[in-house]
Amino acid sequence: MEIPGVYQRVEHLMAAMLRVVLAPAVAVLLITLSAGSAHADPLTLYATTFSEDQLLQINLSTGAGTLIGVIPGVFFTADLASYAGNLYALDQSGANFDLINPATAAVISSTTLGVAIAGEGGFTFDTSGNAFVSASQLATGQLFECNVALNNSCSAIDGANTLNPSMDALAVNASNVLYGMSQSPVGDPNPSLYTINKTTGATTFIGSTAQTGNNLGGLAFDPLTGVLYSAFNGELYTVNTSTGAVTAVGAIGYTDISGLAFQGSATVPEPGTGTTFVVGMLALLSVAIARRATAAPRSL
Repeated sequence: MEIPGVYQRVEHLMAAMLRVVLAPAVAVLLITLSAGSAHADPLTLYATTFSEDQLLQINLSTGAGTLIGVIPGVFFTADLASYAGNLYALDQSGANFDLINPATAAVISSTTLGVAIAGEGGFTFDTSGNAFVSASQLATGQLFECNVALNNSCSAIDGANTLNPSMDALAVNASNVLYGMSQSPVGDPNPSLYTINKTTGATTFIGSTAQTGNNLGGLAFDPLTGVLYSAFNGELYTVNTSTGAVTAVGAIGYTDISGLAFQGSATVPEPGTGTTFVVGMLALLSVAIARRATAAPRSL
């Protein structure tokens, strides 16, 4: 006996119900499996020396530095900074931003600051790509905001010698907070950690590193871990952003360190074989449901 249309309507209903159940399951599986197979391309920590203009690659486990090369045409490399996969050096004497090839230390292109930067100073980018530069020749200094893509773009945030104390190094965290490591022993008896208001240049003391200083230093956040690194007196340190206390990683093997910067790629998701298998099975199941739902009615 044949019941016209009954079985077909029932199977269409079953197919619709399965689709409602499978849709969110597919989404959850794809998100879970894709996240599980994501990997982080390694970021490289670079350093520069002030008077010899050397570009170094730093081992994060030991602190040891490996010479890449000497940045050509630069006299007094004040700091390094990285944004959007590009590595820049601050040429203190030439008052330039130099785009650097991290593999060779060659200068790719340069733009002028439009202001003179006294002393070593610091250089960093915020999360929007705005560049901040500090002058730090004396106990107090000055803070500037710049656009590295344009010549003569730097404008003063505060007045001359009002950045108190002078900052030898600058770094911005993922929350867009600007940090500075003070110049020492001129400015502070010891290198100390501060936050800096990007609009006014006002500084807030966090804590001392309790280390001796030599008026040179570097500062950089690891974008993947959020750990803050600093270098002074030829040593690499991690820095507690709540207290300013430092923990030694190891000797860099080079003195006169004036800048630090991480450069490289961020986390890259890639589908693994598990994701591919699940997607394939769900696709086959969907085809089977569709064929079954459109099949001819059964006879009894």
